[in-house]
Amino acid sequence: MGKYGAFVFGTLVVVIVAGAFYAVSGPGGGDGNGGSVSGWFRTHRDWFLVPYGPASSGGTSTPPAGGSASKPSAGGGVEQPKPTPQPAPQPVPPASELQPTPPPGFTAAELSPYYQKVHLSGIGLIRNRGDVGGFTVSVDGSLAAPVNLTGWTLRSNKSILVARVPQAVAKYGTGSAPSDIVAQPGDYVVIRTSKSPIGNLRTNRCTGFLNGVYKLDISLPGDCPALYSRSELSALSGRCQSYIGGFSGCRLPTSDDYAAVGNLDGGQCRAFLDRFGYQNCYNTYATTQNFFYHEWRVWLDVTSLGMDPEHDRILLLDRNGLLADVYVY
Repeated sequence: MGKYGAFVFGTLVVVIVAGAFYAVSGPGGGDGNGGSVSGWFRTHRDWFLVPYGPASSGGTSTPPAGGSASKPSAGGGVEQPKPTPQPAPQPVPPASELQPTPPPGFTAAELSPYYQKVHLSGIGLIRNRGDVGGFTVSVDGSLAAPVNLTGWTLRSNKSILVARVPQAVAKYGTGSAPSDIVAQPGDYVVIRTSKSPIGNLRTNRCTGFLNGVYKLDISLPGDCPALYSRSELSALSGRCQSYIGGFSGCRLPTSDDYAAVGNLDGGQCRAFLDRFGYQNCYNTYATTQNFFYHEWRVWLDVTSLGMDPEHDRILLLDRNGLLADVYVY
């Protein structure tokens, strides 16, 4: 074929291709939805573009870290990047199933159910003759039920019995006999080696009055609420009102106080002095809210606790002989 024949052939090819393209690109042609081949090419031309050089400000964005660039799906849409698989969360055992780590020299089987929930603290040593020693046993406030502490023991590093928690009177002032110390969550028992003239008891708002009656090596707590109302005094003489108003806290009237009021107001002023005391205070307020304190006071009446005066390890054992706490000094 000569040059002329080649030119004619090329022209025919161009005419045929152009005619076919026009046939499918005109109105009503294409994909049956009013589109066209040329329109499809314009919409999806990015599929056929090969990036060259740095991307312009109007180019495609960089895919996020850890993901992949979106790409067209077979249906013509954009396929979203697949999420990165996350490890399945591990189940956390409930607190009740967490096993505490036993201290050196002990196994898990030797631990009390109250291990690290009933604590030993405040060890007071007896180093010289006449010293008063003691310790404190406290019940964690997180417990849901009371704990019977009577019969719990303390043993030294040489397994010598140091002390045993005794009984006490929970409601002192009712004439009831001592019973087991059933400590509520948050209660604590202060135990002393000395002797007490009042026995062992749970403290309350009125026990401060007992400090003026008995000689104790350590004072009892108490805020001693008012034992009269202001309206009751209003009918008495000004002198009596001033005198009675001078009593505050857990102060007890003395013989001098009784002598000072004498027969004032026909003895009514003296009758008010008689109100100040533990028993009347207990009878008046024992049923009120928050009357009883979390503190118990116990006296062992011993001269020694069997502890090494220099260094020792004291074990707190429950009623079954299982370890509840360790105190090292």
